Amino acid sequence: MTASRNWQTWCDTCNEYVAVDHNGACPWCTGPVVKRLPPRPTDLYIGMTPEIFEAAAKAYVAGHGMHDIADALFDRTQYSSPRTFRNALRNAFRRNGITIRPLSKSATLRLKRRSYARLAGEEIGTRCSGITKAGAQCLRDAQSGKTVCVFHDPERRGELSASSLELRAKQRAQMVHWNPYAERVLAWRDEFGGRGWRSEAIRISGMPSGTFSSLLHAHQHGRDKYINRAAAAGLDRLLATDPHEAREARIARGEYTVRIPGQEIA
Repeated sequence: MTASRNWQTWCDTCNEYVAVDHNGACPWCTGPVVKRLPPRPTDLYIGMTPEIFEAAAKAYVAGHGMHDIADALFDRTQYSSPRTFRNALRNAFRRNGITIRPLSKSATLRLKRRSYARLAGEEIGTRCSGITKAGAQCLRDAQSGKTVCVFHDPERRGELSASSLELRAKQRAQMVHWNPYAERVLAWRDEFGGRGWRSEAIRISGMPSGTFSSLLHAHQHGRDKYINRAAAAGLDRLLATDPHEAREARIARGEYTVRIPGQEIA
């Protein structure tokens, strides 16, 4: 009756982890057990020195963003990427009682730092003069020699649109159109001839119920849908299954499939 280490109950007499009985004692020797927690790591800043953590914490409290801090100190750490360093910093800040700011507050502090730097005469990047869809000024830095960022630059809009269309085309190439399957699935439903066809189709195809329902809803309203290769393979498996045999198997399992007169198929 040896328990997993997750139980954290240790019997000194049996010298092993055990699951306690109804009295809270060892089930083998009926002796007392103790709660043995895993050892706490001595180095809470794995991958960075305490000096780097203190510098990062001081900069964060002063209003600097997590991304800026990680980019500035990453080369002095042992982390594989700035992203892993940011995650480690967040965990270290929480362990030391430093509150993590929401993104909205971080953006506000960044704008305040820009204003203070301009008043002090410091050279900083120009803020993009573009307007977002929400009607606010863009928070990104402008390109060198321009007043807008790359996303609000009309000269590069075509370039970005072309790359976006190319990426979308690559994604579509890995997808399969749903409409050719829709009529065949509905024909399979009619041949099934009973209630419960949808749950049986989901069981055979292995598709999530929400995905299957949304595909049927999209076909009902004439909308185009695309599915991935795994979903297409599941639909091929469904259409290769005889609907009459699937209905008989469902009846054999004791599940309700009898059609009620005057009621539409679910």
